[in-house]
Amino acid sequence: MTRALVRELAAADLEPASRLLAARFARARDASDDPAARAPDTDACRAALEKQLAGPHARGVFATRGSEPAGFLLAQPSTSAPDTVQAYFSPAFSVAIPLAGHAVAEHKDPLDLYRALYAQLAGELVVDGFLEHGVGVLASEREAHDAWVTLGFGRSFTLALRGVEPLATSTRTDLEIRTAAEPDLREVFALLAEQRAFHARAPMFLPDLRILRDAQEGQARWLQSQPRCPTFLACRDGRALGMQLFAPAGIYVSWPTRDESTAYLFQGVVRDTERGGGVGAALLQHALAWMRRENLRRCGLHYLSANPSGAVFWTRHGFRPVEHFLHRTVDARIAWSAR
Repeated sequence: MTRALVRELAAADLEPASRLLAARFARARDASDDPAARAPDTDACRAALEKQLAGPHARGVFATRGSEPAGFLLAQPSTSAPDTVQAYFSPAFSVAIPLAGHAVAEHKDPLDLYRALYAQLAGELVVDGFLEHGVGVLASEREAHDAWVTLGFGRSFTLALRGVEPLATSTRTDLEIRTAAEPDLREVFALLAEQRAFHARAPMFLPDLRILRDAQEGQARWLQSQPRCPTFLACRDGRALGMQLFAPAGIYVSWPTRDESTAYLFQGVVRDTERGGGVGAALLQHALAWMRRENLRRCGLHYLSANPSGAVFWTRHGFRPVEHFLHRTVDARIAWSAR
């Protein structure tokens, strides 16, 4: 087999890269068991790639085999300050290859191409201090998923979707569920703190940093003014036992899986003493009814792959994994050991 040649991605490569990306999404749709799975055409893929390439600090590589386009990677480094909301899930000096930021030509084993592309791109990123690498793959892309795992990546987050039909089983009726208003922010902030403490536990180990508290609370306050972004509180005897906080899907759901009819459940938390008691299901049932009134069609959310209870809860209530975000941390000792 002819060896792949990898070079920097140029503007002239966008057209063949768009064709590769459209073909990749078509294969993923055909492999999916989701009848609603979409495969954007070449024009839509080109528009998405142009937008990515125009982003600050975007980096890309392109591979050819002989005279034929073979694959590409397009990454977006993050230079977010460590006290921003984004830093909770994506530390500063991390880099993400989004769901629409990679493709290889169809063949039996994509590993050799992804290996060649990633070796070129990662070598440049590590020299510049970017040691946290991520990539998005569709749940139906098993060969691509395995190729990235072979390159040292593991699942970090999963995007899951469900329709807005009611839960199949009845839920608790002894709770007052209401939309949070300004006077309820104290309870909202307390529940956010409880969630940070939960995520800091083994085996999740998300950092519960004090410098992130203000940013997260500021975001929760800002979301109250955004359309279709309610925060639902479940209360009993005047005490908040849990909440579900919604955010714009366009911010957190990758293209092309997002659309105008998707509600995004950004934060869902139940007090530690109440977990497993039906509070989360009652909140979800309430939220789904709200979505139907708003003529929304789907609900999406991310859960941590290492969360010992999150995946079980959400999949049991109808959420289906659609995208996995894989992560790799390069050994920091390379920064001073490299010659």
